[in-house]
Amino acid sequence: MALLCDSYTSLSLDEQRALIARHCANTGVTGEAADRYAHRFWTQAAQRKLKDAGRFVYIDRVRRTHRFCSTSPQSVVYADRALSLLPERAALRAKLRAIAPDWFGA
Repeated sequence: MALLCDSYTSLSLDEQRALIARHCANTGVTGEAADRYAHRFWTQAAQRKLKDAGRFVYIDRVRRTHRFCSTSPQSVVYADRALSLLPERAALRAKLRAIAPDWFGA
């Protein structure tokens, strides 16, 4: 997950999905197990990217080290993408979009 959702790189959803599928194929994970793997991947991505975005804002506002905030938008893109793929997290995604529309879109 760390490689496919790195805050300093930008991969499309199609690229991420292809790499997840390739990993599953290379490790013999198929069918429902591959679906569960992808679900766990996106769950972890949502959690870690929200944490990263928060950390970057903390560093910017509390520590006054502004160079990290340029990276937070990609973290938010990945977090929003992950949440959009997790139907059970729809309420969280809606709440984030309501309280931070500049970051998560409206």
